[in-house]
Amino acid sequence: MGVVPFRSYPATERGMNKLDTDREWEKWGECDPYYGVITREQFRRKNLGQTEKEEFFASGRNHVDYVLNLCRAKVDPQFKPRRTLDFGCGVGRVTFALASVSQTVVGVDVAASMLREAEANRQALGVDNVIFSKSDDQLSNIEGAFDFIHSFIVFQHLEVNRGRAIFHRAASCFLRMAQLMRRMWTR
Repeated sequence: MGVVPFRSYPATERGMNKLDTDREWEKWGECDPYYGVITREQFRRKNLGQTEKEEFFASGRNHVDYVLNLCRAKVDPQFKPRRTLDFGCGVGRVTFALASVSQTVVGVDVAASMLREAEANRQALGVDNVIFSKSDDQLSNIEGAFDFIHSFIVFQHLEVNRGRAIFHRAASCFLRMAQLMRRMWTR
């Protein structure tokens, strides 16, 4: 199976329409999900073997180590997330790394195809503290509060007002992290 050609829309023509980005992520998830997350040739579906998959998920662990070390250095040396939201989780690259340090992780994505791959990865890895859910702009499938909300290389794909509204909704799910952020900015 070849890669489905993606239509490129100039920003002025498309106006970053919600449906454009959501449809594009669905296409990536259907045809080349790992490459859709990290655009390196070894992550193309045709090149993806066990070694490449391990490298892909190792990059998620490296990212989480970096982010948590930064939180601990700048905010709270004892920070350990309990309930984490991974917004734009894709196939779970960062989600599973977060699962190793959190009691519970909720991974959300707009693309059902990405979530199917993420769930297959969850089962293959034997991870039992992750829940995947389809995302919408209201985050209506997300319940409860989180003490850590993660999103990486996601919001730049959204139209500014849409991204701002989603960000504010996610922030309303915050617990402890809001207090930590306040402490960080007042130091």
